[in-house]
Amino acid sequence: MFNLEEIYSNCRNANSVMERIVFQMRRQNYDLGLREYKLFLSYYQVVAFGTLGNLQEMQALGIEIEPTIVSSILNGLMKAQENKDYILLADLMELQAAPFLSALMEAIAGLDIFCYGKCYFEQSIEALQINNPELMAYVQEYSKRIKCLKTNTLVSETEYLPGICSRMDTVIFESSEGGRYIVEPTVMGLPTLRVEKAGTCLYLHSNKSPVWEAEQLANEYYDPGEKSYHLLGLGLGYTVFALYQRTRGLCELTVYENDVYVIILAMIYCSNISKLFNTVKIVYDPDLTMIARGSQVAGSKLVIHHPSLQLLPKSIMTENLKEYFVQESSYRNQKELLESNFQYNLNYMKNNPHQVMDADSLIESFYGKTVYIIAAGPSLDKNIEELKNRDAKSIILTTGTAFFKLLHLKITPDYVIETDANERTLFHIRCYEDSKIPMLLLSTANCHFMERYKGDKYLVFQRDFEKSESYRNINGGHLYQTGGSVATVALDIMIYYKAKKIVFLGLDLAFTDNLAHAALTSGKLATDKEELIRVPGYFGDWVYADSKFIIYRKWIEHRLLEEDVRGIQIINATEGGSYIKGMEHKKLTQVL
Repeated sequence: MFNLEEIYSNCRNANSVMERIVFQMRRQNYDLGLREYKLFLSYYQVVAFGTLGNLQEMQALGIEIEPTIVSSILNGLMKAQENKDYILLADLMELQAAPFLSALMEAIAGLDIFCYGKCYFEQSIEALQINNPELMAYVQEYSKRIKCLKTNTLVSETEYLPGICSRMDTVIFESSEGGRYIVEPTVMGLPTLRVEKAGTCLYLHSNKSPVWEAEQLANEYYDPGEKSYHLLGLGLGYTVFALYQRTRGLCELTVYENDVYVIILAMIYCSNISKLFNTVKIVYDPDLTMIARGSQVAGSKLVIHHPSLQLLPKSIMTENLKEYFVQESSYRNQKELLESNFQYNLNYMKNNPHQVMDADSLIESFYGKTVYIIAAGPSLDKNIEELKNRDAKSIILTTGTAFFKLLHLKITPDYVIETDANERTLFHIRCYEDSKIPMLLLSTANCHFMERYKGDKYLVFQRDFEKSESYRNINGGHLYQTGGSVATVALDIMIYYKAKKIVFLGLDLAFTDNLAHAALTSGKLATDKEELIRVPGYFGDWVYADSKFIIYRKWIEHRLLEEDVRGIQIINATEGGSYIKGMEHKKLTQVL
């Protein structure tokens, strides 16, 4: 019997599994790719037989099918598999099979007689009644405050919902608070969600393949060593279900959602929502107090769905989550590079003990001294020349970014520090590779400094990096805090070394005069001020900073409250940029 719903469903399933096949083939993971390919064939064959066996019926509905195309796609795929030409197999899927299946789905979905979806709200309520009656109470209350504009009915009037979900149309919901929630169809036949509120408009899921997107996100964050996950953002449930599948249900998974209307829409549109209510703890967390508490549990991993983060109202907790996301994503992006740099630097130190030493050995060189830490902020141009009048017994520790500038001005630093893992930072030592000025290197700093820079080098082993901590556990020694920037690392080192006085220059942590760096360093222009945040300035004024500068400033302010800072005079002689709590703000001439 001619079954349009069966054809449509198998098109959707074939399209979904096809993305995983192409991904595995491109990675040369042929075993897994071919197992998925067998599944794809089972779906595609249903589509092929359903269309080729009902050509007249399809034509009567206005859907034109060219039989040779349907069969040639299948024959091409089978031949590529037979020849073990997996590059061609992946190409045929992307260039032929995917466009055909998507076009067929679109044609079927456009028919007035076709119902493509179901409403899952009632079965979701039943699952909540058993597993989470507290959340069910919130849902029942707020379902009276969100209206479907298509039918002009409230969600609480559940008898209208099946009709809303059965058509592949864009459906707009509006809450009593004025937020708009737009559910749109994707080319994969699954809904995606766009949210408009408080002047922000964002998609929570892909317009092409929300399932594939969610699987990639789950793969990115999955760590077999984790015992539990705390996920910010429910959306329509795609990411939650993907993470649950990736962990094989063996890890505790808690989801926090601050928007109850998103929970309601997930209950309407997510086919897996009942299963999630049975296996995953979903928490309505309007003020984010629950995620703040839950994410502190030892052995747990915090996963942030970025679109959900962007929709959060402004608060201290929101800013903390954004800071965490920036730092955690930076680490994920550089993890492999950090580990390879660490291993190379450690081996180089072991093989060249007279050229590369442990930074702990420098303590006596800095103990009780006045140390000038030179950052490369734009205000450095205002007073750097005055540094020539410093006390001869004082020490200049320059960041690598400002190294070239100081030497160009005939100011010879006593030490230089580098922390960045990327090769582009080798630019800092241009023209001065043969310098004999000692260099402090973070254990994960770019490994090419080891051979290219001829001066003595001292390796700094940091906290919160597994390989560094493992090395110290075995060999002993101090673990330094990093704070995310070269200036914050330098500050922590000098505090541990018990310098008597620490004086910062060029520590703007803001876009002073619309610049990020001083001349002869990087000279990067600031972005549009609309993308920046106003913060208190050095002179009691207001200056503009981005999220990274604010993270570094807050880290410094917290670090200066710690017990080991007592007895150390810490001065900000930048004469510009952000005001930094905990530091004395003086002009460099006064310090000198």
